[in-house]
Amino acid sequence: LAVTLSANHFCRDAPGTIEEQLARDPRLGVTPSRYSTMTAVYFAPSAFVPLAFGLLSTVPGGIRPEVIFVLCATAASLGNFVSAAAVQSGSFGGLLVGRGISGAVYEAVDMTPLGFMPALIPELWGTCSGFINGMLRVGSVVAFASLPSVYQDVGGGEHG
Repeated sequence: LAVTLSANHFCRDAPGTIEEQLARDPRLGVTPSRYSTMTAVYFAPSAFVPLAFGLLSTVPGGIRPEVIFVLCATAASLGNFVSAAAVQSGSFGGLLVGRGISGAVYEAVDMTPLGFMPALIPELWGTCSGFINGMLRVGSVVAFASLPSVYQDVGGGEHG
């Protein structure tokens, strides 16, 4: 759970940490307008996807929150893989698709543990809630602290 939550926010924040590098990569052609589009594609589903998954988990015969979490985490991983492969190959269209896939489930990955963790450890729910929020922030901090160097040295900069 901790790794998945940290990775979710790491990937959510990744483009913001390397925005300048993406803009300088002539293969991607990331302009301010394209960057805004990529960001909107990622975050727009967060307006309705968590509600839909929440409803699916509460209707009789619905999908258990744990299953939704695993499916969403898998989809997010796929989207992030597509995004990384697209950056490596210089495809803005692929980057947009990957960000769309991972963005469609990003908020659900963050929220669905709230649907199954309290029942697993009711006496530690406050601690668990803090742990979940902490792990989300760890992913963001690691992204901002490491990705500019990683992109430059490995992923797509002048040396990568």
